[in-house]
Amino acid sequence: MQANYNDKDKQSEFEDILYNNIGYHYIENINKDIEKHVEDIDSVEIPKSLDNWFLKFNQNFESKIKKNRYKNNFKKNYFKSCGSIFSSIYIS
Repeated sequence: MQANYNDKDKQSEFEDILYNNIGYHYIENINKDIEKHVEDIDSVEIPKSLDNWFLKFNQNFESKIKKNRYKNNFKKNYFKSCGSIFSSIYIS
């Protein structure tokens, strides 16, 4: 026997409720675990060199993004202008 449309809707709704419930309890367990170890987490000292490394990494990453964005815009504008010049020569 094939499932009709309503059975599929009910199945999907049941799965959504089930997965939401599983996710909720999973997050609750993570929160409880973090609360148990909050003193240990706060006592960890982070060296300044690590902060400097992340700052340098973010600066390099942002500059790479800007360079790629500039290259892509240049290519797009270059090919648009070449296309318009070629079409104007071809039409003339």
